[in-house]
Amino acid sequence: MSLLQFVCAFYVFGFVVVASSAAIPDGVIFPDQRRKGLKSSCDSCTNAIPISLAKQLSNVDDSEQFLHQFVENGREFAESEGLNYGIRVKSPFAQSTDASKKVPIANCKPELQTINLKDTNDPTVIYYPMCVRLEQCAGCCNHELLMCQYTKSSPVNVTIMMTKYMGNKTLKYIGKKIVTLLRHNECQCDCKTKAKDCRGGQIYKQDECRCVCANGNEEQQCTKQHNKLWNPATCQCACRNITECSSGYFFDQNSCSCRRAQEWQNYDPYFYPRENMR
Repeated sequence: MSLLQFVCAFYVFGFVVVASSAAIPDGVIFPDQRRKGLKSSCDSCTNAIPISLAKQLSNVDDSEQFLHQFVENGREFAESEGLNYGIRVKSPFAQSTDASKKVPIANCKPELQTINLKDTNDPTVIYYPMCVRLEQCAGCCNHELLMCQYTKSSPVNVTIMMTKYMGNKTLKYIGKKIVTLLRHNECQCDCKTKAKDCRGGQIYKQDECRCVCANGNEEQQCTKQHNKLWNPATCQCACRNITECSSGYFFDQNSCSCRRAQEWQNYDPYFYPRENMR
């Protein structure tokens, strides 16, 4: 394998997107389950990157560590490509065209970011300072279900002078206020979805960073019905297609079809609840 091939493989490996675990047939999207952004190109992958591995990769600082700990036959590859495996060097995959300037690897860690302090849309009000730079967690986490988050933080008080433009290049002092910001001291890649995000009927699987339905047996029964579809967001079995019925008919959520309204009187409300009428 050439160095160029390895570089391509490294970027593909680092940015592969793991498909959603919810099995939703193509073309069927629930209103509250609309996927945002690009669709994963790995919907049929059987070797999706485990979240635990993605977390480990997020802490890699240089090529030696990457090759030694994660790449099969990494030592042999480094020697054959002349990557100075025995020396702790910065990654050769993050260098600018100028050999004297190396681009730092963007791992998850605190870094200075600009924070806008102005909290009013009044164009005549001028704050000083209007912006500050403060350490905030940022960086890549090698998995779409992970994000860089702070684990330790400390409050920082910033005193702001507030003035108002009076015309003729004159500012009038109108007071001051203290704004408390949060400085991120330590960071790590962790799940975007938390246990608090799970809805009723769902349980949290931390190793998979997702909420899953607790009533898995109902899901299995639902998937056996050709006219119904399991909704992983509500943990309920729903009709694939809901049609508007003509006058004198109602839509039956059990049979997923229109039925005569008078048939309702023949059903036991315990087994056939009224909310099934539409």
